[in-house]
Amino acid sequence: MKRYKYSDLRQTLKTGDLILFASDAPVSRFMTLILRNPWTHVGMVIKLEAYDFVCMWESTCFSTTRDVESGKYVQGVQVASLRDRVTRHRGDVGVRFLQGVTIDGHDMDKLLNLKRQIGDRPFENDVTEFIAPLLWGQANENLNALFNAELIAEAYQALNVFDSNVASNSFLPSDFTGNNLPFVEGYLSEIHQVIPDV
Repeated sequence: MKRYKYSDLRQTLKTGDLILFASDAPVSRFMTLILRNPWTHVGMVIKLEAYDFVCMWESTCFSTTRDVESGKYVQGVQVASLRDRVTRHRGDVGVRFLQGVTIDGHDMDKLLNLKRQIGDRPFENDVTEFIAPLLWGQANENLNALFNAELIAEAYQALNVFDSNVASNSFLPSDFTGNNLPFVEGYLSEIHQVIPDV
């Protein structure tokens, strides 16, 4: 696994790149045990014209950074400063670059439309939403609350890089570490470790 300082990586990041998190927090340890995968949280790079820094779009059950748009700590869908998320995270951070696809203005409009629709949704706390993909592979889609992997799947479907026939809540963070994803265009690089600037 290649290692990059965040400052060296920042200029190469683009909308659609994935950020993975591993942690030793109790919830993460539980998820690691069940999924047999250390990466228990996923977010997506989103570059927004309103900000001169790289942002990450995620759905989180607890936040160590404020949502850049509301200025509040959010339990749910938020846009955070990626630098702050990397710096404040206690654990490993990885990046997978979205490759083989160009996100144009039309794609970005669709992504921003999705962001407007689900931007204030809470984090998914219904345990059956997490268990269903493990047991049945797919569940009835419900976007009233969003798990982190569910948000990323919805975003990739809005960008037309994922098959839209696959329910977004059938994904877990660990799915985004492998290569068995329903891409209709593009692919993800290997995981590279991101190291915070000191």
